[in-house]
Amino acid sequence: MFHQIKQRYGFVHYGYGVFFLAVVLYGSYAVVLAETLDLPQAFRVGFYQAFFALRNHEVAFLYLFLFIGMMALALHLAWILLVIRPKFPVRYVWDCYLRRFKLIERLKSALPILIAMRCFFVCFSFYKQLIPRECGFKSDPLLSDWDLGLHGGIYPWQLFEKLYDHAVLIYGINVSYNIWLFTLNGFILFFAFSIRHPILKLRFFLATVFSWIALGTVMACQWAAAGPCYYADVYPDKLNPYAPLFDKLNQVNGQIEIWALSIQRALWGINAAGEYVFGSGISAMPSMHVVMTTLFACAAWSLSRVFGVIMAAYLLIIILGSVVLGWHYAVDGYLGVIGGLLIWWLAGRAVFCRESEKVIKHAK
Repeated sequence: MFHQIKQRYGFVHYGYGVFFLAVVLYGSYAVVLAETLDLPQAFRVGFYQAFFALRNHEVAFLYLFLFIGMMALALHLAWILLVIRPKFPVRYVWDCYLRRFKLIERLKSALPILIAMRCFFVCFSFYKQLIPRECGFKSDPLLSDWDLGLHGGIYPWQLFEKLYDHAVLIYGINVSYNIWLFTLNGFILFFAFSIRHPILKLRFFLATVFSWIALGTVMACQWAAAGPCYYADVYPDKLNPYAPLFDKLNQVNGQIEIWALSIQRALWGINAAGEYVFGSGISAMPSMHVVMTTLFACAAWSLSRVFGVIMAAYLLIIILGSVVLGWHYAVDGYLGVIGGLLIWWLAGRAVFCRESEKVIKHAK
């Protein structure tokens, strides 16, 4: 099946060449910086160790994935034995998983991508944690002023001020924001193991990698900002316009725990300590939560209109959460949506233009 896909969509091979080349160059430059910049030894060692050590949330997701997989396997085997009851059960299961489900082909397709993405995100964390040190947070006042100008002279969180009177709603937004990480891993796993949607799969991974490079790294360095939650830490001599926001969040936290507050403090502590911790880092512009959820919605829409609408609704929740939880300025989300859509479109143009060239070539 995999060879048939390659024959039918031969250009996919070149697309993945671009994907893996981008990952290698991105990672290689991170290693060069690690060796040439005057970094604390603990930071450099932590960066290299992260390639081989799994963090707690990665282990938790791995266990969850294995548990769901084992439960699905057990239920399917029970269905085969109790309902279908084939004459030769072992042969039937073998045929089902290795021939019809194409398990070997899926593994061969998924493993290189998953390894590449794991290394890619280790390097992204490295770049992100360099931002305060090498770029400096200089754009927060500008982004804050943009928020005021775009929203009629008030801060965007004030448009939703009544939400803070309902602790359960803030808690629900916080949970939705936190499960984004599982959503990201879920989409990566789904497309990595997919062999039914080769064009969409390539488009998703190209858009993902170039979003983190162009928006999450290059743009984040050029428009380095910490976000409302760190305004007082970065600008201690300035009046903090977000103090009322965090007064309200702390009041809600007194009723029900808002994880965002403890995570924000933990990230600042890691930043102050100068240590490398995979998955940490501080950068507000643009919101990569919003960028990636935009890609999720686009990919989901290509799979199913209903799924696309669900993910579009989730995108709105992520944008709302980024503001009311104090992670981002509203413009971080707006530009995240625009940037995500633009890169999704460019990835589509690259994929489908290549497809058109192949069709024309065969037509001749």
